[in-house]
Amino acid sequence: MLRYILSKRRVYRVIALSLMCLCVSAGFAAAQGTGAITGAIKDSQAGALPGVSLTLRNVESGVARTTISEDNGTYRFAGLLPGRYDLTAELPGFATAELTNLTITVALELRRDITMARWPSRACRSRCMSSTLR
Repeated sequence: MLRYILSKRRVYRVIALSLMCLCVSAGFAAAQGTGAITGAIKDSQAGALPGVSLTLRNVESGVARTTISEDNGTYRFAGLLPGRYDLTAELPGFATAELTNLTITVALELRRDITMARWPSRACRSRCMSSTLR
């Protein structure tokens, strides 16, 4: 009877270990089937821009993901399925930046840095527009 109980425990251990290995290998397989887009966002004087709203859209499926740039201006979109993507960066006071047709393949980490141009201040825009109209 004791031998039967010990062999049953051994079978359960083997099954549990097999399931754990299966789960871990599935996680690695999923990670290998994706890519990433990373980069840094700066202004025209090479200063880091935190708080930039970034939208990444898959061209084929239309699925979009968003993130905000970190304090040092960096951003990262991980776990991307292979395909073509468009990236838009927006921050009040700056012109919208767009990167199109970014192609992600399996296990590729694509780096795309973005330089955003500052819009003229509201006072300057109204003054410039009124002088143009004259």
